[in-house]
Amino acid sequence: MDCSDPRKFLLSVPYNYTEEMAYINNDILLTHKQKSINTGRLNYFLQNVEKGVPDCVFLTTFGLDGPASTSILKYNGDITYTDDSSRFGIPDRSRDESIRTYNVISFYLDQKNYKDKVISIDYHAITSDNKDIIVFSDITFLDVKRMY
Repeated sequence: MDCSDPRKFLLSVPYNYTEEMAYINNDILLTHKQKSINTGRLNYFLQNVEKGVPDCVFLTTFGLDGPASTSILKYNGDITYTDDSSRFGIPDRSRDESIRTYNVISFYLDQKNYKDKVISIDYHAITSDNKDIIVFSDITFLDVKRMY
């Protein structure tokens, strides 16, 4: 994946991007059945940020009935999050206007548990204008006792 221009890359993704395409492309993916795929790659990205190693990842999320939500996290000294919401039919907005880039100042994880199980982990980005954006939700269903 060429991360030199995230906006250009997102515009090159087909409007009718499918789960099959995302799977073949090794995206960090949340399927319409709420199955997470390749989330280890997102954790590896965050480790690279901590180490100062340039990196980028492509994230794709499908809702229960909806189209793909695509985004790119890029680190090259600074962290940016570029999100494409064009597939959600916002009236009077071109596809190019539906792609927004945010400067990220930090990340945190929000783990949700049910009984002794982790049921999801939300990856949050805090932007330079103080927005809290969930960049990805990992539906894990892990046993908390095994994590320690």
